[in-house]
Amino acid sequence: MGDVQSNPSLSTGAISRVYAGVSGLSAFVIAIVAGLYAHNSAAHTLTTALFCMIACYLLGTLLGAISEHAVRAHLAAFRDKHPVPEAAPAIVADQARAA
Repeated sequence: MGDVQSNPSLSTGAISRVYAGVSGLSAFVIAIVAGLYAHNSAAHTLTTALFCMIACYLLGTLLGAISEHAVRAHLAAFRDKHPVPEAAPAIVADQARAA
């Protein structure tokens, strides 16, 4: 939980929500542009765009969850390999007197 306090962007689900939102909106825009280019009716274009947005939102949520897991696993492995040593009490006392 130290990750979240020092970096709020690592809160649970933050990466998944970003991936989902970006992929869903991108799919919606691409489907609208493709429908306009193909001269489809407005109803057909919007319906297709809506289904594409929902499908890509769900896919983005899945990909975001996978990437979030990978980031958390990498951070945990890095912390295990590079532990932060505790400061010696004498050093802390000297720094307190100097300030």
